[in-house]
Amino acid sequence: PESHLRLDVSFWDHSLNVAAISRVLAKKTRLVSPDLAMLAGLVHGIGVLVIDDFLLQHNNLMLDHLEIDHAVQVMRPEISSLLLRKWDFSDDLILVAEECGDWSRNKEGEADLCDLVLAANYLGLMKSDKNHSLPHVDTMPAIAKLAITPEDSISAIKAASVVRRNIKKLFS
Repeated sequence: PESHLRLDVSFWDHSLNVAAISRVLAKKTRLVSPDLAMLAGLVHGIGVLVIDDFLLQHNNLMLDHLEIDHAVQVMRPEISSLLLRKWDFSDDLILVAEECGDWSRNKEGEADLCDLVLAANYLGLMKSDKNHSLPHVDTMPAIAKLAITPEDSISAIKAASVVRRNIKKLFS
């Protein structure tokens, strides 16, 4: 159970990071409004909270961290999508929830909100990727579509720290 509580905290921290980086990238690319990008970053993985709540209620399941991580990976997109549909969120936000974990996502046409949040999600995870499980940045279609350079990545991550503090103030 204690590990589940840490999941909430790390999920919240990660969502704040993705929201802040999404906002910064939206300002740079002018692809979508920074507010919409920030909201998409905040709710991109909202299903994690439902999964975590279920695990807290069923702590007798005796799952290890790998099993929990796998459950989150598999179920997060669908549960997030269902929640956002229930709450009447827009189709573009639902698409973000469904596809922002697919590093190889490469839809036809111009970059979209999902590409932006996918890139922000990737940048937000880079610092914590100790096992080098993320794909190489050169293989990420979203990064290429958004034309994000290594310098842009560093700049977005740095600028996001201020945005993140401001987002936290909104919820305080």
